[in-house]
Amino acid sequence: MLLALSSYANTIQLSPRQLTNLAVNLSLTEAKRADSYVRNISQDLDSRPGVAEPRVAEAMGDCVSCYGAAVEQIKKSLRQLKRLKAGDVSFRFEMSNVKTWMSAALTYEGTCVDGFELVSGGALKADVTYRADKLKKFTSNALALVNRFADGV
Repeated sequence: MLLALSSYANTIQLSPRQLTNLAVNLSLTEAKRADSYVRNISQDLDSRPGVAEPRVAEAMGDCVSCYGAAVEQIKKSLRQLKRLKAGDVSFRFEMSNVKTWMSAALTYEGTCVDGFELVSGGALKADVTYRADKLKKFTSNALALVNRFADGV
């Protein structure tokens, strides 16, 4: 995430708002990637060797719904951040919503891998877990910046 943000340093400069928006936007990009990945894999599970186990299909189905929900929560957060005005009376309330939605996205992302706990090891499980961990780092960092932005204004 830090490397992803560092390439925007000149644009962001010292703006907590821009940094927060960018972090949430990057989290959304990663969530959409993860969502697309699990949707594509879920569609052709039967043709993949060694993953015909019913638990795998169930776990992938959970990931599809969890990632879809995470994407929606992050989208709501981003829309809210773009509408915010620092001087508004409702700023703290609106930031509270953003915090809640980003936290929910993080929970959904974690729930995806929970479904793989009962699945025996394999390349698919390892790949899904790796991608989920990467996504959770992006979302967790974005949430930290949201919290910092909310407290600093």
